[in-house]
Amino acid sequence: MSIPAAIGRRASEDHEREFRMLIDGAWVAAESGETFSCVDPFTEEPWGRVPVAGAGAVDRAVRAARRAFDEGGWPHTPAADRAALLRRLAALIETHAEELAVRQIRENGKLASEMVRDEERHADWFESQLDAIERVGINQYLAQQIEPGYSE
Repeated sequence: MSIPAAIGRRASEDHEREFRMLIDGAWVAAESGETFSCVDPFTEEPWGRVPVAGAGAVDRAVRAARRAFDEGGWPHTPAADRAALLRRLAALIETHAEELAVRQIRENGKLASEMVRDEERHADWFESQLDAIERVGINQYLAQQIEPGYSE
């Protein structure tokens, strides 16, 4: 399917869709019930509604993220396993580049030719960063991100 056809299909699917926030593993609406309309900047047509997160929702989301990091499996996952998961993410981005591009086009009005290329670059970026981590090790990689030119 071409990107213009996919945009049209997505527009009809999402036109009145009410999106939710993912907080602590649950899809939730805004506590106030307030939403705002998402508008395609090119067509100026609404394509969905998104909750307006209040301070309470933000606090719950941040606490849940902190707890998931501190108590979840990621901090204890070996670097090689993390790299494998991130490589899988890169492959999924590459596989779904057109679908991701269509959503970004509708959200921010970028040109289709730019967005497909951007999505493919995201996958390449993950791969290049993982290659660097595997080449120099995670500690030196992180040190170089903080202080360019640093080496152990």
